[in-house]
Amino acid sequence: MDANKPTVYELAENIASDDVKNNFLDFIEYCASLKLKPHLYASEKMNIKYKGKMILRFDPSCLDGNLYIIFTVAYGHQLENLLAEQPEDIQKFFIENIRLCGHDECIGCKPVPKGLVFNILGVKREMCFSEMLFKNPTREQFEYIKKWVIIRREHIKTTVK
Repeated sequence: MDANKPTVYELAENIASDDVKNNFLDFIEYCASLKLKPHLYASEKMNIKYKGKMILRFDPSCLDGNLYIIFTVAYGHQLENLLAEQPEDIQKFFIENIRLCGHDECIGCKPVPKGLVFNILGVKREMCFSEMLFKNPTREQFEYIKKWVIIRREHIKTTVK
């Protein structure tokens, strides 16, 4: 790796909570076992992609010591069908972690200031694309995020030609 670019392990040192840091590093090892490696895409932000499609972005270097993960579930028009195929616990986890418009870190979608409207399991919701947002995920949340990594990877396999 370029000597000027920090590694995910170096950036993880900025996470204030040891529990969150350890869970995050376990998650990074899990992704590596699937041949999914984090890549630097901004000054100290990283992402994980599969076949050029986003799985998730994360910022382990936040000045506030928190870890933020933004998980891309599907592209908008594919979301409803993908969710409908999932077991109830996976659907519930998504609903509980939707990146809704107006969340604390919201910068407002352009050109749609109130975000995009999605029909999620029969309920219309304004949200930032089709993403889940996590701040300092717990071990249990990371277990579900791992499940979503597999779901997202398989979805990309079947939709990307």
